[in-house]
Amino acid sequence: MNARASGQPASAAGAAGERPWRADGPLYALWGAGALLAAVLFGVLALRIDPARKVIHGVDGVGYTLWVRSLVGDGDLDFADEIDRVHPGELPGADQRTETGLRPNKYGVGVSLLAAPFYLAARAIDHARGASGVEAEEGWTVVDRVALALASLAWGFVGLVLAHRLALRVSSPAAAGWAVSLLAAGTNVLYYFVREPFLSHLDSLFALALAAWLTERAWRVGGGFRAWLAVGAAAGLAATVRLTGILYLAVPLVLLASDAKRDGAWRRERLAGLAVGWVLGMAPQLAAWRIVYGSWWTDAYEGEGFTHLFAPRLLAVLLSSRHGLLAWSPLVVLALAGVPELLRRAPVWGRALAAWAGLLWWANASWEQWWLGHSFGHRGFICLFAFFAIGLAVFLDGPARRVDRRWLSAAIALAVLWNAALMLAYLAEMVPYSGSFSWWGFVTSLPDLPAAAWRKAHGG
Repeated sequence: MNARASGQPASAAGAAGERPWRADGPLYALWGAGALLAAVLFGVLALRIDPARKVIHGVDGVGYTLWVRSLVGDGDLDFADEIDRVHPGELPGADQRTETGLRPNKYGVGVSLLAAPFYLAARAIDHARGASGVEAEEGWTVVDRVALALASLAWGFVGLVLAHRLALRVSSPAAAGWAVSLLAAGTNVLYYFVREPFLSHLDSLFALALAAWLTERAWRVGGGFRAWLAVGAAAGLAATVRLTGILYLAVPLVLLASDAKRDGAWRRERLAGLAVGWVLGMAPQLAAWRIVYGSWWTDAYEGEGFTHLFAPRLLAVLLSSRHGLLAWSPLVVLALAGVPELLRRAPVWGRALAAWAGLLWWANASWEQWWLGHSFGHRGFICLFAFFAIGLAVFLDGPARRVDRRWLSAAIALAVLWNAALMLAYLAEMVPYSGSFSWWGFVTSLPDLPAAAWRKAHGG
């Protein structure tokens, strides 16, 4: 994608393309320090807030990790030992059997795939220290659980770096750096770094940032089969983490369709690379479904689904107190405000990203529980981090320059503080994990927030 093809100013495209990774080494080191601090805070919160000190808690956290635990521990995908010996009664429907006679697991294999190196290291540590007991036998010691959580945190950090590289393509280095830093610290992404990194969201952030980075590169340089094979594989990986990752395919397809319109014909080797790569990336999930359910493709979320598909809760998913994206993370408003400028600088690339974001918006708003149950903000949009980073970077690099800096700084600071206050209130259970609440009631209760957080941290 040269500057003319992308609609990106030649000077900006050239500067971004020539900027070496090492030039941003200090920034990445700072983010790395932040990731280490997040790991420390995660440990502190896990020990102070959770009386049982499970480290990984909830149905989702257990379900995502069963794949790697069973495969490493028993060499199979029969979850009976793990469920019956370590998690009896924890997983709804886990007492059922599939057509193959195995226990079902609706959660994708992607989190386990990405966590595998960390988990294998943890098992080696357990072996070296002579760990014993049921938890050691079933791969669920404290060391194992910490390793599984830190794996997602590490991949989330890599996702921030990739999002930054993408933002550099359409904005100045300063704007790109600020955009990623602000979104990481001023949206619900921060919560999933410091409190629940063991869920799928940081892995999804990484996988889709990787897919977008590979896509932009393949399109920009006019890559052939191998370049688009990598794009497809990354997109397939993203779908194994969260099945909504399938929607990312809209991005490469829009780009390839634009090229076909310009050239008068489709480049078949690119389509072939994308298709083959996606099947390869998705292959672990397809194989897992085949083994566990007896089918290469299955509706693992049986009984759940897109019940609002033709009447999606489009406004509620953005504005409701029940985890509305913009209401909980108002900094995203500024990211979306940068989309028109993105469409001006890189029209085809911008349209491709916007198509993906629009499809995910519709999908999230169509889901039976559009608020996604227990969630800090709307976790279903975290996978769009790279898109938001690009939008915010372009906004800071363009439209923001026409706004009084003092007012803009105040608005950004207020958005970050709002996110922090909501996070403390959520941890202190001043706002519900899943239900709606009164915004006015929340605002008027802010003076009580420090005391409530203190009580929660001390077991109150």
